[in-house]
Amino acid sequence: MGYDVSFHPITPTEMKEWYFTPLEWVKQGKETKVLELASISGMEDFYAEKYLNTLKVGAATKNTELFDKSHGFCIAVIQGFFKDYYYTRGSAFSFLVRQKP
Repeated sequence: MGYDVSFHPITPTEMKEWYFTPLEWVKQGKETKVLELASISGMEDFYAEKYLNTLKVGAATKNTELFDKSHGFCIAVIQGFFKDYYYTRGSAFSFLVRQKP
């Protein structure tokens, strides 16, 4: 049995711009604003719908849920709609330091 590791570099500003502000839009029923942001960012329609659906999951999250299993996971997902992320299976990024000091 292996494990998967992904690295999603995102700044606090990007988290606010791509997740927390659009999350409020979804809660307010302003879903078209989310799709406009996706379009302005050059996101394809297919991924824009996935982005909106991810925000809907976040909007339905209860305050009692763990951040890393709810909003933290959603943030990692939406980051992948806007920027590159890195993925490895059965390994870890930190192993590279051992291989290439």
